[in-house]
Amino acid sequence: MMNILYSLCIALNVAIVSMVGMAVVLVSFLPSTFTFTFSPQSTLIGVLFLFLSFLAAYLDKKLKSEEMSITIPTPRGKVNITKFALEEFLKKEALSQIGIRSAKPRLKIGRGKVGVLIKVEVNAITRTVPEIVENLQVSIEKFLKERVGIQNLASVKATVTKIIEEEESRIIQLK
Repeated sequence: MMNILYSLCIALNVAIVSMVGMAVVLVSFLPSTFTFTFSPQSTLIGVLFLFLSFLAAYLDKKLKSEEMSITIPTPRGKVNITKFALEEFLKKEALSQIGIRSAKPRLKIGRGKVGVLIKVEVNAITRTVPEIVENLQVSIEKFLKERVGIQNLASVKATVTKIIEEEESRIIQLK
């Protein structure tokens, strides 16, 4: 939600700064009773506003592109892993856990740390919901640290969106 608000604020800022800059530039070249008045100060202000709007758009795009991947240093260089690739990998890991019916992971990347928020549907026929969720959190934390190489993990938060109690095909019942 914060990313959406941030993006809207940046977009609004860029739009306002661009309009003000173009207006100042155009006003400086409008004819005043059929003669052109040229004001170097107003033209400079207009060009400055245009430059600032392009700079804001560039910085916004650069910050978003950095948020969309995680850089992991290795002895031979850096490895960039996209946010999408990690989320898909986490989804597969979550679905491999007993009791998890569906998973929708989201990564939060910022300030040198990675946070995981995962929404899950659980099947609570063999285990309790807290036990299933705790096992999932431990598994994801271990998975990210050992298999992906992310050591700066902020947290792994899970939200249960649905609880189901039905037999799974992975469970073998003995009669």
